[in-house]
Amino acid sequence: MSSAFPATIPVRLNAEGYIDIDVHCPTCGYNLRMQKVANACPECGAPVDVVERDDADRLERADPGWLKRIERGTGWLHGAALATVLFVVPGIVWAAAALWLLTTKEPNRRETWYHRGTRLSARWASVLAAAAALATLGMLIARYVTAWSEKGIELGGGPSGVNPILKIQRAVAPMMSGDWGTFDLLASTAAAAMAVAMLEAWRHLFALAARADGPAVAQRCRATWKRYLVGVGAIVGLAVATNVVEWMDWQLPGKLYEWTALILVGIVLVVVLWIWWATVRLTRDFRRLLLKSHAG
Repeated sequence: MSSAFPATIPVRLNAEGYIDIDVHCPTCGYNLRMQKVANACPECGAPVDVVERDDADRLERADPGWLKRIERGTGWLHGAALATVLFVVPGIVWAAAALWLLTTKEPNRRETWYHRGTRLSARWASVLAAAAALATLGMLIARYVTAWSEKGIELGGGPSGVNPILKIQRAVAPMMSGDWGTFDLLASTAAAAMAVAMLEAWRHLFALAARADGPAVAQRCRATWKRYLVGVGAIVGLAVATNVVEWMDWQLPGKLYEWTALILVGIVLVVVLWIWWATVRLTRDFRRLLLKSHAG
């Protein structure tokens, strides 16, 4: 995963060059405090995955106004993760607003192309996800409102005597029909764009956690990134397999079809809950780290 994250985590060292903070070996979990950076883990022999931190680049020395925006964005992202359980579209929009704050450019700090690309990818992918989610919700509302109208609910008519809601229905209906309509495209775009935004966000937050003297949180950013990647891969794989089965017109017996569908839905739900819980815990702990860093 070195292409997605730096190979090492910056940590504080004491005057003798020993690790001066609790940081655990990613392989076996052994606490590497008071170990030399050049040494291997005494428990499992894996290389010590840290490097000396640049004390001049500590997060608490950053612009206070910018740091407050990062803290607020982390809190919003935590709230959005909780809200998404009940309200998916508002949760996505809230998460996009949170990522907009989290990816604010730090003033008076030189930014590498690597970090700039990561920051802007998270920012604009979340905006695309929010726009697609709102469009998806709009199409759903138009569909159900017109369904009520067709059942005889009076919603008012235009000068021509034709209910304006029915005109919307005629425009929206073709978009929601067929094997791959506009509705499916918008919903898939919202999900894919938010997945990209969060994958990039964890890379961005990893660097901030390392600067905030939080190697444990930085390691969890990396672990959560891997969870997202595995989860997205699993869901995409199941979706592709399902479409292949439909395209090949493979017929399963009734009971077997029902059980297979139930198992697949269960797997997707477990994966989504696995990712969601990791997000809730990490955003909570990341905000605590920022508050502690700011107080210091």
